[in-house]
Amino acid sequence: MGKAAKEKKNKTIPRRKTIKKPEYLHEFLKCGAVCLVITLGISWFMLYKKLESINDDYEDTYQDQVNETKEILMQYWCEKYGNPTRYAKFLNIAEEQIYELSAANGPMAHVELWLNGEKAFETPKGYFASLGICESGDHDQAKTEYYFLEDESYLTNVMGEPHTASSPTYRHDAFSHFFHHDDDDIIWTGSYYDIDTFFVNKETHRFVPEIINLYEVKGPETVENRMVNCSPTVPDGYERMNSRVHMNSALSGYYPDDASDHELVNSFRLCLTAPDPDYVNTFPDIELKYSDYEDFTLMNTLPYETRIFTAGAVLLGIILGLLIAAIRYNRKRSVWAIFEYRKSTTEAMAHDLKTPLATISAYAESMEDASPEQQNMYAGKIRENVSEMNRMVENILHFSRSETGGHISEKTEVDVEKIVSESLEKSKGLFDKNCVLTSVHTDGTCIVNTDEPMLRQAIENLISNCAKYAASGSEAEVKIEEKKITFRNQTAQEIKDVESLKQPFVKGDGARGENGTGLGLAIADNNLSILGYKLKLSCENGWFEAQVLFEK
Repeated sequence: MGKAAKEKKNKTIPRRKTIKKPEYLHEFLKCGAVCLVITLGISWFMLYKKLESINDDYEDTYQDQVNETKEILMQYWCEKYGNPTRYAKFLNIAEEQIYELSAANGPMAHVELWLNGEKAFETPKGYFASLGICESGDHDQAKTEYYFLEDESYLTNVMGEPHTASSPTYRHDAFSHFFHHDDDDIIWTGSYYDIDTFFVNKETHRFVPEIINLYEVKGPETVENRMVNCSPTVPDGYERMNSRVHMNSALSGYYPDDASDHELVNSFRLCLTAPDPDYVNTFPDIELKYSDYEDFTLMNTLPYETRIFTAGAVLLGIILGLLIAAIRYNRKRSVWAIFEYRKSTTEAMAHDLKTPLATISAYAESMEDASPEQQNMYAGKIRENVSEMNRMVENILHFSRSETGGHISEKTEVDVEKIVSESLEKSKGLFDKNCVLTSVHTDGTCIVNTDEPMLRQAIENLISNCAKYAASGSEAEVKIEEKKITFRNQTAQEIKDVESLKQPFVKGDGARGENGTGLGLAIADNNLSILGYKLKLSCENGWFEAQVLFEK
């Protein structure tokens, strides 16, 4: 076969996966990483879906505000000199619309209004505020005069105070809306403020706050109020007003210093000329420039939800990682235990069978040059070792049947004392060979309804174990009670883990010997487990004890 053909054949043969001992930390790191990615992905997906919905709503609001601003500009255009009162009203409302439009687009928004090629006004940098005052008390925009904050320095005393937005259509960085105290539609949460008294200049349409009320909600029915005096003296040209009497609406907010650097990509222009050529003046050339809508980020819009969802996702990911890693680890550990069990069992069987095979081989070689008398002796030795091998194979088959569950025949009433007596008689030769005395103590009648062959084999193995491993010249005891049998024998061995003796091919201190295969206790434990009984082992003060408990 050529090299290429061999390589092709090797490629077609699948490689068997090597079974390695599992490590829980490795499983947790792998499962934890996957779970964290999944939980964080799901939480952020939910957050971004919510953010997308919020941004969509705000963008719709912004577009509505843009359309409303355009309508206001078209509604209030007028001849500059022909109707100065109307034109002044137009400027007042237009400036208010600039604030409203900018506020609807978030902290990075910027709006400018140009009249006849000159910039009339723009959104300010820093803190801003506007008030609406209507002498008639209603909310008719045409009858409302708007006043704008003279200077942000008047708000120095309240800068840095926590405030919460109360309007679903207003976006901001620092301040919240002002509202009347009797507005039942507002649900106050967190902290907020409102203006109590203020000063206005009716010529410049500017205002200065005097007393500002700061509120902090401590509970459903607990609100702390603190008054801040922002302007101790009355500015020149201003008159005092009370918000409860004169103010019917208010707006406040904050624009960062770099807001004016934002690109104004949108423009609306209204250029109309006087319909009558006799008019000396033309209508003003009006142009509105404004930035695109800016999407909010998670930390700006949903800071608390983002932190909670992220922390919850991390915690859930770790918990899921721990659980899944534990399941995978236990599954792999079971496979590894089976693999190790099969490996040790195979090695033990090979070791036990190797000794008589080596002996048989040695005697067979010696027979070639031996005399007839020696050949007869060697043949007898060979037969003894073959019998030993047959006994080993038979024990292995018994263990295999007991380990796989075997077959339980029809249950009958069994006298345990009778089985013990017969088993002791069967092992009498081995007890005599090892100079071990036996004694039986009966405390009540022990009758069980069970499979007699399986129970007999278990008892014979326990008695045989006493005969093989009891110290020479010592005594082995059997005590029969109504629900229990106890087998005790003296031993010179130090057994640290007696439960390991139930494993196949484990004897005493773990060393191999000539007295047995190490399957006796394993077969007894399997048989008793199948029958629903329990084998309890202990080794204390030089006494090895095996108890068969018939109580299920």
